[in-house]
Amino acid sequence: MSVAYLAAHILVLCIMCACLSAARAQAQEQEQEQEQEQEINAVLGYHRTDDRSGRLPCLA
Repeated sequence: MSVAYLAAHILVLCIMCACLSAARAQAQEQEQEQEQEQEINAVLGYHRTDDRSGRLPCLA
């Protein structure tokens, strides 16, 4: 095996790791946003499944 062949494979592995890391970070960010939205909705007493109009209960 040549050095260039090994270097190319190492580069591919590095790129794959970077992509997986970015995807994991994005998934964690989305999860945090969903948790924050649920907390806000709990404080407001509003749940999307209860009122499909998209309005807050006080405006319904």
